[in-house]
Amino acid sequence: LIIAGGEDMLCEICSLHPRFREWFGDRCEMGIGLCCEEAARIIINSKISFGLHLLRSEGGETKPMDMLHSRLLKIRAELFEIINGCEDFFSMCEKLLYRSAEAERELTGNFPNISAALRSRKFMGKAVSLLSSLEPINGKWENICGSINADNTPDFADTAGYKNILAYFIFRYFMKSGSDGEIFLKSAFAVFSAQMIALIEKSCGMSLEDSACLWSKEVEYSCENLEVIFDFLYEEYYSE
Repeated sequence: LIIAGGEDMLCEICSLHPRFREWFGDRCEMGIGLCCEEAARIIINSKISFGLHLLRSEGGETKPMDMLHSRLLKIRAELFEIINGCEDFFSMCEKLLYRSAEAERELTGNFPNISAALRSRKFMGKAVSLLSSLEPINGKWENICGSINADNTPDFADTAGYKNILAYFIFRYFMKSGSDGEIFLKSAFAVFSAQMIALIEKSCGMSLEDSACLWSKEVEYSCENLEVIFDFLYEEYYSE
């Protein structure tokens, strides 16, 4: 029907999903979500460094962006530069976290303990336990959790794919910190998501695309699961 009749034949859910929109002021950012198998393939296999395509609406007046969001946009652009400029996964993540911690201190006065987690075996063990506690959204999730082993150290061989995953999560979530002030945690969530996707890929023998798609379905589309993960990251990075 769609091939014969064109986009007008699409129902509402098919015309919107897996696209997402985020508004701040007069600015609207749009993207496609990893929860869709084809979107995951497009995002992860892109050979082009992440960048924004800017469009201006015709007619009407636009209000200038407030100072906080303007600053966050510049910081996010720096995070994209870090991702595009690094080839080692852990170096990339460490730089993302350090720059985000500096931004949080600059804009909120808070300063997380960024040495807490990234390569810690204890952290990964707690992360695996956390995954098992999430509400299963996908029927495969409980079986997947039973197969995940914290000792399965991912090799992050597909550097380009993981760079795209980090860029996706930074793009989709970082600007939300303009409303909740959780600047560092947005980057920590991006890094954590990449780590968990890698662990699923390694432990379960799944492709990177399928692992990312499964993670997105389980986490991004459950407010409860997202809250559990952000609470976990807060405890890890801000506890004394």
